[in-house]
Amino acid sequence: MELRSTTQLLSRALLLAVVCTAVLVAVPETSPAAPASSMAGTDPNRDGAAQVAPEVEAAVEAAGSTEVIVEFETHAPHEPPEARTERIEQIAGAAGIDQIQPLETRRPLAVASVDRASLDALEQSDEIARIMPNRRHTLASLTSGTSAVGSPLAWSSSITGAGQRIAILDTGVDATHPFLSGRIQKEACFSRGSTLSLLKGLCWPDATHTEGPAAAYPCASLVMDDPGAIPEACDHGTHVAGIAAGSGGPPPATSGVAPGASILAAQVFTADYSTTRCGGPVPCLATFDADLIAALDWVFGEQLANPNIAAVNMSLGGGGTSGACDTDPLKPAIDALAALGVTTVGASGNSGSKSRIVSPACISTVLAVGALDDQTGTVPAWSQTSSALDLLAPGVNIVSSIPGGSYGTWSGTSMAAPFVSGALALLQQVRGPLSPQVEEQLLKRNGDPVSDGGRTTPTLRIDRALGDQPGIGSVDSAVAGPGSISAAGWALDLDTPAAVQVQVRVDGQLRQTVTADRPRPDVGSAFPGYGSGHGWQVQVGGLSAGPRQLCVSALNQTGSALFPGTAGSPALIGCRTVTVPGGNPFGSLDSATGGPGTITTGGWSIDPDTTNPV
Repeated sequence: MELRSTTQLLSRALLLAVVCTAVLVAVPETSPAAPASSMAGTDPNRDGAAQVAPEVEAAVEAAGSTEVIVEFETHAPHEPPEARTERIEQIAGAAGIDQIQPLETRRPLAVASVDRASLDALEQSDEIARIMPNRRHTLASLTSGTSAVGSPLAWSSSITGAGQRIAILDTGVDATHPFLSGRIQKEACFSRGSTLSLLKGLCWPDATHTEGPAAAYPCASLVMDDPGAIPEACDHGTHVAGIAAGSGGPPPATSGVAPGASILAAQVFTADYSTTRCGGPVPCLATFDADLIAALDWVFGEQLANPNIAAVNMSLGGGGTSGACDTDPLKPAIDALAALGVTTVGASGNSGSKSRIVSPACISTVLAVGALDDQTGTVPAWSQTSSALDLLAPGVNIVSSIPGGSYGTWSGTSMAAPFVSGALALLQQVRGPLSPQVEEQLLKRNGDPVSDGGRTTPTLRIDRALGDQPGIGSVDSAVAGPGSISAAGWALDLDTPAAVQVQVRVDGQLRQTVTADRPRPDVGSAFPGYGSGHGWQVQVGGLSAGPRQLCVSALNQTGSALFPGTAGSPALIGCRTVTVPGGNPFGSLDSATGGPGTITTGGWSIDPDTTNPV
């Protein structure tokens, strides 16, 4: 996709005090060595041959060779790096592979180029767990938002993301920019996790991996060695970082979403000088799965050392699927972060597809974000969507920082993703550590629905999410009778002592809405200050015989704890499965007395399907 972002002077002001974000658009894979899909499901503790991704097999058949990530069986829990490297090189040599690049990752991984013979040899090795494609991901940019998502209301209550960190995996960040000055806490660079030719690592000074001050300087090697061919995409990471956590800029870029948060900056891109892959003499930028896994592992270590990372922002992508891509090679590293309470945020891509989003956004444990034009309330045609999309955030004409102390106006889903990453920093400052699942639900249920491509996706509204104490309660009983279910319990919303509305669904269909205002002294004792009128009782009739699932939700009273707001979506408080009786009528003939020309009988009869006389 043609690079079309434009740098503009601050005189082109936007409405609202906005942190602009640069959009990362994922473009289709162009190299046969970098298949766009993901590997098949594997079990590293398998017996027999290693698991080989179908994309690897297809690439070898089509091109004769391809680049892969090899995952080795784990030996000693604390195997020294030198021993691991020696073991990997021995295995590669036995398979006929001359060059292999061990990676500095928690799992024993290496990058290699394989042909049919070496792939077959690796597949039969007991030392190999699985063989995955080393996919190539790219950046591409298209040509107002903090007020639209509710950030200023949070700032007025001193909610700025203070004490939280946001990891930006991108093209690097200019730590000297006034918008980000003093905010870049740590830097690292992971570049050239590939054996493809005509690639140039962008880490300074060793080109492939560096940690420390200035390690994530934007496209450092290009700046030093080839100043006449610096892709504009090198500005991307600084723009994204400013949207998430910039502070103290001139209008309209006065502040990012979380101006009190700190940033972990990781430069993960490599310069590609191949005219075949890039289409011109100016180098393009690409990142590979190998470098992304190494960067995610670095963030994992940072979270272990200091558990206050609210989000990992990945405004990048490649390939993609129409639904969840949970066999993706990046998923284990992302899931490991989720287990530590870190949410990964991914841009959905800018190709315009309304049936697929890019990787890693398509992974089910990634919060996938598409772009919204907050001025029109619509989704731009280029923003990708699918059933795996989670949220929409501002992504059109976003002003933010670019290297050298300047500001630029960019559009794209790359810009939308850091709005969500910054919002997560605000959320964790208020709520403390939350699981990614809880954070996702809080953000989703407080957004405004917007339709695009036949799907409805909620927008980001951090002001509502911050004031959203989930509805709680219990389904204490659910008893089935003829054609009916009688249920009772309690419900309240921690935002208010007032009685809340309760929705009752049977087999997914809304059947009744009642008020939870019946006396429940036990609830009043358990929640002092909320009163005791929080019980509910309901009978749902007209049900056919058989197993039925009854679910009860409390309507959220969003926002009243911190901010005024509107009611949110229902919060599920419990489900019960009961069997509604049914069948043929039954009864008893208790008496029969004969008389002159008559018989008088007596007894009883019940039809299990109804309470009515039969």
